[in-house]
Amino acid sequence: MLATNFVGAICNYLDMIQVEATSLTATERRVREILNSDPIPEYFVEILKIDSTKLSKQSRYDHMQAMEKLLAYFNHHRNKSIAAAVGYNENGPEDFFDGVDQAEREDMSALLNISPMTAQRNIDIARTLTNHLPITCQSLALGEISANHANVIATQISQIIERGADPIIIAELENTAIAHAETHTPAQLKRKMINALAALDTRDFEEKVIEARSSRFVRLKPEDNGMSTIIALLPAEEAELVMNVINECARRNQDSYLAQLRSKAGGSIEVANELRKSAELSIDLFRADALSELASTYLQKNFEGNFLGKKPVSLQLIMDMATLVGLKETPGQLVGYGPIPAKIARTLAGDAKWQKFIVDPLTGGLIDYGRSVYEPPTALRDFIIARDRTCRFVGCAQPARRCDIDHAIPWEEGGKTTPENMGALCRRHHIMKTHGGWKLKSFADGSCQWESPSGEKFFVPVKPMNEAA
Repeated sequence: MLATNFVGAICNYLDMIQVEATSLTATERRVREILNSDPIPEYFVEILKIDSTKLSKQSRYDHMQAMEKLLAYFNHHRNKSIAAAVGYNENGPEDFFDGVDQAEREDMSALLNISPMTAQRNIDIARTLTNHLPITCQSLALGEISANHANVIATQISQIIERGADPIIIAELENTAIAHAETHTPAQLKRKMINALAALDTRDFEEKVIEARSSRFVRLKPEDNGMSTIIALLPAEEAELVMNVINECARRNQDSYLAQLRSKAGGSIEVANELRKSAELSIDLFRADALSELASTYLQKNFEGNFLGKKPVSLQLIMDMATLVGLKETPGQLVGYGPIPAKIARTLAGDAKWQKFIVDPLTGGLIDYGRSVYEPPTALRDFIIARDRTCRFVGCAQPARRCDIDHAIPWEEGGKTTPENMGALCRRHHIMKTHGGWKLKSFADGSCQWESPSGEKFFVPVKPMNEAA
């Protein structure tokens, strides 16, 4: 009986695909054929001759994806061209890691009207890919990953290639990166690789972090129209603390400002319109005001450095028990940043309140956690923030602590207030789910599946607790 039902379901699915295919025009079917085929040069001319504005909505997406696939193919051959052009000089082959390619870099910069720094970066990436990363080159040539993904892989792996890493380790890291790249954004891939590289050699990672800390700075850059930009390079844990303080002040100021407008509204259309506009103001504006306010408050009250020492907001740090007690040197995870050396993680742990996390040993997914204060709503929110780490939408990196805690199945439709039915969504994607036609299906392990208004489905896996979000 079960076998009959299964076969019937498969037949129905194939019939549905057949109906969809027959409803396409000849041009639309050709676009889909190009999308589902390995790229070849002839497809470039063919796809460029097709006016995507005259296609159905779904076929426009097919056209867009086919263009991206062909663009990846093109970038693969572009890298081969760059490597061939600068790979040798008149004195013979160059050692890949001799340093800056003075003549080749300047030639490329002048010929292509790009900066010498950009030229050198293009040279380094092209050489790394063509000389050391065949799997990445193949994936790029087939359009399975984008040029941005390939650039991240080359840039990160070049760090261990330069130090003479074992080819087997390089190949393993490359395979891991390719698998991750197929379902994640370049930014997410970069965090994954930083985490993997840190775990390869914890001593080297710690030395690099200590060296990097000596390059911290704060700079002022004048801008147009009476504005200036402040740029700061800080140790990750201090940067998170500073940003959390600014965010806390900004939210309080924004809430206070909107409350004042509401109290003045009193039915006034003018005030109501101002309130509506104010509600749409970017939080960035309030962050900028908060930074100025903090500096002014420091000067007025002469805290002499004590303000930041009070740490009015928390940092979320994840490390295993063995590392905490000094038995292992596994890098800790500073949520919102990524891996930090075990020594720094233990230092932060010395001035912290800890929560117990129970993690699936196979997947690294959060199963449960302990809490000493019995406040069920707060406990549930803390669990969701710890599990999701970021907004659950595809590729969104907004930290969960800044997100809404959303019911996948709305409460008014019978949705339960449980971990299985709840997750972190930033305000933009929360509104998109509620009013924009997107559907969300949530699973017990914290993973979820999105369905776009056009029917496209996107799976978002659960984030292992021992990896950067």
